[in-house]
Amino acid sequence: MTAHVTNTLVSSFVDSVNRRDVDGVVALFDDRSVVVDDAAEHRGRDQIRRWIEEQLVTPRITIAVTDFESSGSAARMTADSDGDFPGAPLPFRYRFALGEAINRLEVDLAR
Repeated sequence: MTAHVTNTLVSSFVDSVNRRDVDGVVALFDDRSVVVDDAAEHRGRDQIRRWIEEQLVTPRITIAVTDFESSGSAARMTADSDGDFPGAPLPFRYRFALGEAINRLEVDLAR
């Protein structure tokens, strides 16, 4: 099942991750943005770039959105994530705080 993503920033995030476009993903964040993944916080574009390279590009992650909800400046997405990592594919939950950029992204296992 594929869900339709109605927010442009989130849609661009999914498309850029699936193309392994590091610069495209980084461009969706700004210097005040925060990503929380695996209980680790990544602040600003430089740290987020390293997170993208290590956690999304190196393991060749692809995202297939299965559920999407958006309300105002918040969006939630569940996606089956596949790639070169133990247990793949696995469902992950992505929670976005949105503005001009992705202000905050929290990623965790959706079990």
